[in-house]
Amino acid sequence: VRMHANNNQLIEPREKLVSVIDKLSEFKKLTSEEKYKLHQGRRFINMIKHFKNQFPSWEAGIDAMVTAYSLLKEKNLTII
Repeated sequence: VRMHANNNQLIEPREKLVSVIDKLSEFKKLTSEEKYKLHQGRRFINMIKHFKNQFPSWEAGIDAMVTAYSLLKEKNLTII
């Protein structure tokens, strides 16, 4: 996500991922629902890094991450 935003000169170095997702979503004309899904995936990554119970269960977080990743693939925002 950060690479795609950077390639389109949308962000500054070390910009927070929240802002990166917002700017890239606007640039790619994603709906608010699609942007929400990406932020939910980001929240799950934060849950893994700094366990703060952002989701009611690990399963709910994993579902959010799978949904976010599927959206990234659908919108061609992967590196592969």
